[in-house]
This record gives sequence, structure tokens and C-alpha cells, in this order.
Amino acid sequence: MVQDFTTDLTALKRVIAEFKGEGPLLSQNPTGTSEVSMAPTGIAEQTLAEKAPQMLAQIKDFAEQTTSDQNDMRIQYTFAALTSLGRMLSRYKGRKNLIWVSESIPMNIFSDLDKVTRLNPNQSKGDTAKEQGQIKGYKTNHAYGDSLAYLGSLLADAQVSVYPIDARGLIGSPLYNVASNISGQGGSALGGMAMKAEGKQSEELFQSHVAMLDLADKTGGKAYYNRNDINNALSDGIDDGSTYYMVGYYPQNKNWDGRFRKIEVKTRRQGINLRYRTGYFAIDRAAYLAQHPEQTDIEFSQALSLEAPIAGALQFKAEVNPPAADSRTVLLRYAIDPSEIQFTAGADGLQHAQIDCAMRAFTPSDLDKPVKTDGTKVNAALKPDALAKIKSSFFPCELKVDLPPGRYLLRLAVRDSSSGVVGSANAQVTVPPQPVAER
Repeated sequence: MVQDFTTDLTALKRVIAEFKGEGPLLSQNPTGTSEVSMAPTGIAEQTLAEKAPQMLAQIKDFAEQTTSDQNDMRIQYTFAALTSLGRMLSRYKGRKNLIWVSESIPMNIFSDLDKVTRLNPNQSKGDTAKEQGQIKGYKTNHAYGDSLAYLGSLLADAQVSVYPIDARGLIGSPLYNVASNISGQGGSALGGMAMKAEGKQSEELFQSHVAMLDLADKTGGKAYYNRNDINNALSDGIDDGSTYYMVGYYPQNKNWDGRFRKIEVKTRRQGINLRYRTGYFAIDRAAYLAQHPEQTDIEFSQALSLEAPIAGALQFKAEVNPPAADSRTVLLRYAIDPSEIQFTAGADGLQHAQIDCAMRAFTPSDLDKPVKTDGTKVNAALKPDALAKIKSSFFPCELKVDLPPGRYLLRLAVRDSSSGVVGSANAQVTVPPQPVAER
């Protein structure tokens, strides 16, 4: 997040001019194209295949696992960033258009293909060397369809239409890619490597483009790829999202079974092309969050980072009370908007809710390293009269934090544990020096 919304064009131009890009930290290939192979290739691969097939399989297994782990990390970062952006944009009314320019959309909807070089964990230790050289692959499941569905629903609920633009443009054969190590290999090695590289690149592009289309389709946007005119794609995306109608309805089917439900909009007017959100996943948010607890923890931790945009899905006000002269305890009082809290009727006849309130403190001289993180959980079980009182005012939460003397920047955050909605805000506090005790 380099600049929040502003109408000051001078400030926007200054931020863009001063922005310094960085290379991808979670990719082995700094060019952003297909990963450079860590495993032996060409003559080295042929030699190992003949003399040490088990070693070759182990090397390839390690290389594939490393790439797989990096991809998983990239996907987690991407989901966290888009989720954070969706929560921030939710506090703005009406439709928002998100133009996402990237050289890689690292989201897989389908499981990875079988990898014939990967070690089989069920292989018997008594297999002969010949059999070990013919190790059969097994399927590694790295599908993120459910997470992509959750993200699409979150962005659609925030009225965010996504326009993904593949910054790679039209991609040619990996044989002529200077970032690859295919060139320079001779004979049959070149042909085999070229075929593998072509297949891998085709699979990656297919996964990336399907994810782009799916996210755009589910949010009412449009995907742009296999084209070298990024400026025209940007312009078309802006024009496309500038005129729209807001139409909504309440589904009658309350069975949240996780399946995709189609939406169809028709018009009697001739010559009109309609683009709209083609459907939604009937996701039980509570069930999804229960199955993916790590996702909510990542999102809540990110909300406490000063680098993350302010989240507005769960609105609240906070009162920061600095400590008295003889104390180091900062008192934080949260007043949370009850209209966004999910209350659930329990078997005891009470309305239940679970709210997390947290704080992270930074010194102005070092905004990257937090001084302290603290939080509390409020488990509410309310009678009808108490619930009515809270809904007419606010849901309270209180947190006491001890900090050493000094001035601090605070990131405050609240979360409804049932629905996963998050809100955040910034604050400041000064803890005065402790008085010197008289002797």
C-alpha cells in the first residue's frame, strides 16, 4: 500500500515517481517467467538416469517440492493481499473496479498433473535398482478452488469487480526464452527438454488464465491476457467499469451447500452485450473458516500490520487512554458496530457472539518491527433485552496493555470470529517516563 485514495493528482504522480520496484522474493526466476529447473538437465540428466536413477529421482523430487512450497507461499501472500484489499474497499459504498496488473496469477483451480519423476511414498524398500529407475508418479493436490470461491464471494460482497491483466503479454516458446536453460543442449536432450518445457508452460498458462477468467467472471469484471497492449487493456478496463447498473436480490434457497449457483440477466433490447456476476458460491462462511483456521489468522495478523490498508468490513470506534504518571498500562476501549456482528441462537436460548480485539504497537523510528502485540477475546451470551440494548448502541470490548515509556503508533483491529469480518484503525499514544522514587 503506497497511497490511499486521494483526489490530489500531484501526490499520486509523486508516489509513482518515487516507487522503487523489487524482484520477486518467492520465485527462483527473477524474470517472473517459468521457474528455472533446479534438477539436472541434458547430458547430466541422461548420465544420472543410467548410472544413479534413484539419486536422479530424489533430486527431482526435492526440486519439485521446493517449487511447490514456493508456489504455496506465493498463493497465500496473494490471497492475503486481495482479501485485505477487499476488506478495505468494503467500507466504500457502491461498485469498485480493481485493475490487477501482474506477471503471474499464482492460483490453481485444479490439482497438479501426475509427475512421473516424483518419488512414490508407498514404494517398497525391497524394489530392485531397475524398478527404482521406473518409479511411478503420484498426484500432488494443490487445488485452491474453494479458496478462490471464498475470495470471489468476499470481493463480490464488497462490490469489487476484478479486471486481471496479464503483464506477460503474448508468450512465445520457452525454447527461445533467455531465462531458461534449454538452449545449448544438443541432440535428443534438447528435444526432450523442449517438450517438457512446452508442456509445463502450457499447464502454467492454462491455470493462470483460468484463474483470471474465473475471478473476473465471479465478480463482474473482465480478464485480459495474450495481448501486448497493456495500455489499451487498462483503458478498456476503466471504460468498461465506468457505466453500470446495480441490481440485487435475496436468494430463496437457504441451503448453503457450497455449490455454485448461476445468475442470469436478460434484456429485450437488441445489440446489447451484458456482463455481470454470473453466479455465487453458496458458502457457509462459518464452515469454511472452521476448515481453514490458518487463513483467518493470516488475515487478522495482516490487519495488524501498518503496511496493510485499513480494513472497514467491521466498523468500530476506539478510545485510547494513556497511563497515569505512575503507571505503564494503556487502556483501550472498543465500541464495535453491532450491525456487522453475527449473532447465533444457542440451545440455551441466548444469542452468542465471539469477538477478538487486538493491538500492535510500533515506535516511529522502526515501523517494521512491532514492540508488542496483545489481544483479548470476548465470548458473549446475551439475553434478548441485553441484545436489544447492544444493537441500539455498540458492542463493547476492553484491552489493557503495558508499554515502556515512549511514543507509539498503534494498529487496532477487531474480528468477528464467526463470520471472519475484520476492521482496523490507527492510533497514537505516549507513555510518560516513570517518576524517580524519592529516597
